Amino acid sequence: MEAVDLVPDVDYAFVGADALAGGVKPDELGRRLASVWAEAYSSQIPQSSLLEFDSDGARFLFDLASAAGAERADRTVAAWGHSRPAPRPRDESYQRGYPSPQGRTARPGVSVRLVQPGTSV
Repeated sequence: MEAVDLVPDVDYAFVGADALAGGVKPDELGRRLASVWAEAYSSQIPQSSLLEFDSDGARFLFDLASAAGAERADRTVAAWGHSRPAPRPRDESYQRGYPSPQGRTARPGVSVRLVQPGTSV
């Protein structure tokens, strides 16, 4: 089997120069990067079926290799999106002290026992 560089050479400085200068909005930068990633991927793996789709605020470039008759598994080629605030505040009282640096048994009221199946405690 031939080795393939799954991190192809992409000139990110060139692709992102306009965005860094403020001339390109983030969505357009995403479209440009997706195009460059798809071209680089297809040049190395010609038997591919690339799809682009949105899921929960992120965008994915996906190789549906099975649709192209390839023997490799379907896989994500790239994923990108915008960070966003959490949908609700973090429950600090519930999460405080977890995980404990001393381990589970160091917390009062918590006991972890390993029991073999079929035995009683």
